Amino acid sequence: MKLLQLTELTLLASTFILIAGDINPHPGPAPTIIETPKLHFKARRLSVVHLNIRSLLGKIDELKSIIGNSKGADIITFSETWLTDQIEDRQDRQGKIGGGVAIFVRNGLQYIERKDLQNKNEAIWIQINCTRCKPLVVGCLHRPPNTPIDGFLEQFNDSLSKIDSSYSEIILGDFNIDFLNSKEKNANSERRKLKGITDLYDLKQLINSPTRITVNSKTLIDLIFTNIKHKVVDSGSKDFGLSDHSMVYCVVKSGLIKVPPRVIEFRSFRSYNKQSFIKDLKNVPWHVAFNDTSDLDSCVSTWNKLFLDVAEEHPPTKTRKMRGRPIP
Repeated sequence: MKLLQLTELTLLASTFILIAGDINPHPGPAPTIIETPKLHFKARRLSVVHLNIRSLLGKIDELKSIIGNSKGADIITFSETWLTDQIEDRQDRQGKIGGGVAIFVRNGLQYIERKDLQNKNEAIWIQINCTRCKPLVVGCLHRPPNTPIDGFLEQFNDSLSKIDSSYSEIILGDFNIDFLNSKEKNANSERRKLKGITDLYDLKQLINSPTRITVNSKTLIDLIFTNIKHKVVDSGSKDFGLSDHSMVYCVVKSGLIKVPPRVIEFRSFRSYNKQSFIKDLKNVPWHVAFNDTSDLDSCVSTWNKLFLDVAEEHPPTKTRKMRGRPIP
């Protein structure tokens, strides 16, 4: 009986709450709709990105969501993938656990792996063969913080020396060398040594803002070097919250060539006068075309000449250059 009375009182109280209208029967924070970030670039050319992911498999679902909801990148490179032996296409840190670099290439892009460029560095190299343009070599590197700078740069220089000087190059990754204006002598020394190597091969660094921000520091250690800076239409960094590093990217003109203009011929009717044209046609001595009817080809040729002589004075023939169209 007491339980029944309690239930009736509860129902009565709930009814009064609903009648009041200004009390939510299910109080609590309003549901928040989290929008999945999108990987989107202003320019739609060949896009190349890099991210120090710190465990690729552990964040693969988030990556699929970001890439799947975007126009996406053509080439995605990762450092600190932390992959296992179950993944074959990878380049791991030699003799140590952790680390690792990987490259994902969009379906349809023709590429080959440049194993001749690999050495003791934690790096992977590929060559993209685009139609009607120079081959593009893409390298993804990672230098762990405790790796001696001189040994890393020696191996880096060895890889660069094997690339044909006429090829385009985009080299990106986590170099763990701060390119911001640091007051630390060690950081400045490492930056000068790396810049000395890249200057030797005419490579320019594209990223200007910090790529790793902590409570106590801001550093620019995720870098992009290229020898085709004049073809770069967009570059920068984006933070998707997947790592303590920002994603760096560049978009370059690639696969397109300048098509020479084509010349078209047309008749200009800008000053055409129908009555004047008909009058001039009536004054043509057409009988000349039929002096020798035994030779039909000669008659047709003469008639055409008489007609075109008048036509050139009324809707004259002109030429104009038009923008060339690339062959599919």
